[in-house]
Amino acid sequence: MYKILLTCLIMASEVVSAGSNIKKKKNTRPDGVKEIQYVSSIDKTEQPSLIYTAKSKDKRPLLVGLHSWSINYR
Repeated sequence: MYKILLTCLIMASEVVSAGSNIKKKKNTRPDGVKEIQYVSSIDKTEQPSLIYTAKSKDKRPLLVGLHSWSINYR
């Protein structure tokens, strides 16, 4: 039992250390995507969001993407 527990701890520490070594890219968004802040009508706080606006003036459908509580808006 001791060997199994020790093996699990070693594996978990490897996963954590591997995740901390990943370099984050500064900007991975496509061209035209901007980060904005909007004021919530419920609590009046500024909420971050991403927005994309097309260069053309043609009519386009509105696409809204919602995230779950387990991840952030990015």
